[in-house]
Amino acid sequence: MKLILTSPFEGWYCIERAEHDGKEWTEPTLYGSKYMCSHRLAPEADVEGDLEQMKEIARAIRFKTEAYFKRCAVKVLPNLNAVTLWSPNNSKEKTVVTLAEAIELAEQIETVSVSS
Repeated sequence: MKLILTSPFEGWYCIERAEHDGKEWTEPTLYGSKYMCSHRLAPEADVEGDLEQMKEIARAIRFKTEAYFKRCAVKVLPNLNAVTLWSPNNSKEKTVVTLAEAIELAEQIETVSVSS
């Protein structure tokens, strides 16, 4: 799955699916409803954070380690040639991508500057 880094507003970034069907919907919850959309890695949760957190995600991918923050996390599984991404605060599931796909994401993150 190809991943992209988006910036919904200045200083904040989301890791999303590059290819998706554009669907948006709500699902009932015990307390009302929750917004779901197909561009997210998991339909119910954005994998998001500030630039420094994204840079740490990229470093973890490059060095095949892990990084955890409230709204974004990554763990490289080198023996499986895979990487898991998720939001510790909101994800019900972790998204698994290949190491090559994660390295492409890391390259995107590394090109972002503070002024972007």
